[in-house]
Amino acid sequence: MKKNRFFKFIFLTFSFLICCGFSSCKVFLSLTQNQNGDVYVEFSGIPEEAFINTIKSFLANDSESTTNKNLIIDTAQINSFLIDSGFSNVEVSNQIGANVDIKMTIPKDKTFIFDSKLVFSDNSESTSCFGIELSPATLQTFYANADEQIISILDILISPAFYGEEISEEEYIETIASLYGNDVAEEMNKSQIYITLKNKSGKVVKKSLPLKTLLTLKQSVKIGW
Repeated sequence: MKKNRFFKFIFLTFSFLICCGFSSCKVFLSLTQNQNGDVYVEFSGIPEEAFINTIKSFLANDSESTTNKNLIIDTAQINSFLIDSGFSNVEVSNQIGANVDIKMTIPKDKTFIFDSKLVFSDNSESTSCFGIELSPATLQTFYANADEQIISILDILISPAFYGEEISEEEYIETIASLYGNDVAEEMNKSQIYITLKNKSGKVVKKSLPLKTLLTLKQSVKIGW
């Protein structure tokens, strides 16, 4: 896979709560259900030093990557991809050593996020059904129907839950260490996803999840109502 494709799409997977960057210490994801069933997403990822240094080393040798060497990703290209994929109100920002921020709206039933059943939202007046369902089945369905470039990122992350394979979290960290080094593996080992959901009635639920747990998921995790 070309290096520039890696940079264009690596943080997109963060925002979808799929493979939220293999070396980020903290990932914050907020989803708010609108009255019409659309979902507004706010994402912020804070990269650790080993990940930033790895990105810098690739950028230094890749003339096709973002022309601004102070940036980790090409925000304009990420923005364009999200819009082309059916998302709206898209804003993407990033600076080296700082947060990667993505804001966007997922239109009800118009993107692969809803098709995969990872996110569910009911806009009927009688219910406030809304949330995320993480399970081997939904992750594998997402993988089977996702864009080629997102699949490429999942392959880079060696994400066994998406392939229907079972390995322990310890084995997964060992695999990351063998591929990307101990520093990246250590950052992955402590990575956490902090999720906040707010439904159209104003109710809020919060949950945190280790990233390594998501990528080796064996049991269903449902967050929401």
